[in-house]
Amino acid sequence: MNPEENPAQSLAKTLSDIERNGILADRKHLKRNMCTQFADYYEFIREYVVNAYDASATFCLIKVSEEETFLKIGIHDNGNGMDLERLKDFLTVFRSRKDNLIVKSIGRHGIGKLSVAALPGLIHFRTVTSTGSECHEFDTDSLLEDHPIIIKKTRQIQPQGTLFEITLRKDQPAIDLAQKLSDILYTYIRFLPISIRFFVNDKNWPTETSGNSIPKQEWAYPPECYGRSYNIRLNGTPCEIVLGIGQGVHEIYQNRVFISSKYNLFSHGNTESTWIPNLMIRVDSEAFELPFGRHCLCNEGVLTGLTKEIREKIVPAYFDFLTGHFDFKMCAGVPQILEKTDELAIGLLNFGHSGYTWSHYPVFRMVEGERLSMTELNLKIRENNCLYIEAENNEGIDFNHFNAPVLSLEQPAGAKELLESLYPEAIVNLSNEDTVIEMPLNENLKITKEQKRYESYLAFKPGVIDFGRFGLSENRDSDINGFTKSPAMNLSDYTGISEEAGTANRDLLNLAWKVNYLVERDGVTPCMRKKFMFRNNAITLNLYHSEIKEFIQMATLNPNLAAHWTMAMCLADNKILPHISEETREDLLIIDAITRLGHDHRPDQIKDMSSDTDRNFMDFVRNCISRTSGKF
Repeated sequence: MNPEENPAQSLAKTLSDIERNGILADRKHLKRNMCTQFADYYEFIREYVVNAYDASATFCLIKVSEEETFLKIGIHDNGNGMDLERLKDFLTVFRSRKDNLIVKSIGRHGIGKLSVAALPGLIHFRTVTSTGSECHEFDTDSLLEDHPIIIKKTRQIQPQGTLFEITLRKDQPAIDLAQKLSDILYTYIRFLPISIRFFVNDKNWPTETSGNSIPKQEWAYPPECYGRSYNIRLNGTPCEIVLGIGQGVHEIYQNRVFISSKYNLFSHGNTESTWIPNLMIRVDSEAFELPFGRHCLCNEGVLTGLTKEIREKIVPAYFDFLTGHFDFKMCAGVPQILEKTDELAIGLLNFGHSGYTWSHYPVFRMVEGERLSMTELNLKIRENNCLYIEAENNEGIDFNHFNAPVLSLEQPAGAKELLESLYPEAIVNLSNEDTVIEMPLNENLKITKEQKRYESYLAFKPGVIDFGRFGLSENRDSDINGFTKSPAMNLSDYTGISEEAGTANRDLLNLAWKVNYLVERDGVTPCMRKKFMFRNNAITLNLYHSEIKEFIQMATLNPNLAAHWTMAMCLADNKILPHISEETREDLLIIDAITRLGHDHRPDQIKDMSSDTDRNFMDFVRNCISRTSGKF
């Protein structure tokens, strides 16, 4: 700052200079930073071939040769060539002029030509371009330096097209470099309608019919992939979406030039990301905005609306198309198609298993060869509250008599894991040697009236306990047997003996009780080792077991007493309501005992025994009510 100028004058002058000249950046530093945006140094070949396509070239010939200390890459196309003004545009960063209205332009930033500057060991860069009526050339040692580039007009007019020659310090054989360039071109532009041929270490330039050609592919998926194309508008811009069955790659393109496969095009932006196996997706649109290196999107937010459209409309429509064009008999000869479709369906069921078109696709395989859809299987599980999984060794078992569906071991990838996550309590794995099941349907072995009567008394039904029946009414100080109520005692509090039991009794109320014959996992052999089975919040008493038989015999005389002792036997197992304490278990039994004493649930033929039954319980009830809090 000039000492004679005050700060205000200095600031005004600085702002005036900026207004007049703009903000001047370090051009050299900026160009180097641009070069770092390319994911791979050798991706320059993509940019130069794409530029040739933009210039209406129909072929591009690439020659790679080596000398003792350097490599040379030549790129020649038959495009429109550049006149002087367009050549100046080429040498100007951020300037790109595209005049061809027929070919969709791919380059936009005008920095693709700078990509070659990122090559390590760049020695020399030369260009010769001809429009057919005029021809210009230039050469330079580096595009990163600010050395002046002299454009020369040549008298000898070359055929229409452009030649780029790049000289590098040698760090690898020419054939290896050629292979890298070929791989990059196949990845990015195998769908562009331009012929590309390579020559390695040949003194002559290749022709349109010589050298090694880059293989081309059809944009649509081949018939064996069941490809299907859909067209939508993305932010007002046309967008083509192609779906197919295959390796499950999701690809984004712009004008058929590959951009990226890093995005999940099924659930990008969704709260839970779901990857769908075998679902191939290609999306092509000019709505995508690309950074300099073109390996991702600048406007990733556009994918949220795109993937929602794919997820909610296009994939369901494609799944209907896919499953509507083959049947299981036809697919038997092409098992990989059926296998991939089944895996696709399982992936979609992981995303949503109810209310979707794939919910009705028969993907789950049963042991007898039947296939069930998610909807059908869900109904069967709800009806039977059980789903068996086939044992590895199950020779001779007749699964037709099982009281619930039996899932085959042979399932699409992820099927069993999906069902285990949806129905954790209902799954019964018959491979587990300790597994017991209920007797499958059997005409020769049925539940008797006595057994059903015993079952009807098993439920836990705490209600209003009739203390007055036992002379324990709050309106009296003593009962007929001389029991005296403490003045501080509130008998109604004892309907839930302890605070914890007041909560636990709701859990006990939710248990289902039933009787049945339990058999081993073969579905035939009687199980004699278990008194009951606890599964899916249900307790099934084993009618084969001798102790259960005794309870049934007792129930013919006093079903309440038999049912109470049954409950005591089951609650002694800590696997039943594992979250409650031992004291609470005893409290629940007290509640059950008092409830059964307070209600008439006895058959008519044994009502004359009620007085004896009441006497048998009196001491028990008095002890419960008069006990010290927290102790028995």
